[in-house]
Formats: sequence, structure tokens, C-alpha cells
Amino acid sequence: TDGDVISTKHLPDHCVTAQFNEKARFSLRGELKTLADIEKEYLKWAVTHFQGDKKQLAEKLGLGERTLYRKLKTL
Repeated sequence: TDGDVISTKHLPDHCVTAQFNEKARFSLRGELKTLADIEKEYLKWAVTHFQGDKKQLAEKLGLGERTLYRKLKTL
């Protein structure tokens, strides 16, 4: 399975169809952000958007709850 990988199928439509802006792609120093950093930022946003309902969040992201909890531990 791809339980450790977040792909576009796990993202809301507005994230997939929207173009990334400069803030999303680059750090303050103008360097390209790593995928891991972008994933962390997205997970932080998603947690606040779902107001702590991790079961619903995991479902919406297409992740198992254990995978989600493991990813959240890295935040």
C-alpha cells in the first residue's frame, strides 16, 4: 500500500487544481521547500480545518488513522 505517501488523490480539489504561489513553493530565503516541509504545513492546516477530529481527517486524506498519527508526531 502507499500508506506513507501523500499524493494528489489525498488532497482536496482546490489544492490540486490551484497553482502554487511563491509562498507555497519557496522558503523565506528563496529556496525551494522540501516535499516533507510542504506536507507538514498542509497537515498543520488540515488539523485546524478539521478542528481536531483526527478520524474524519484521516478519512478525508485517504490515510489510516495510525498513519495519520505517525505523520502528526513529526510536526
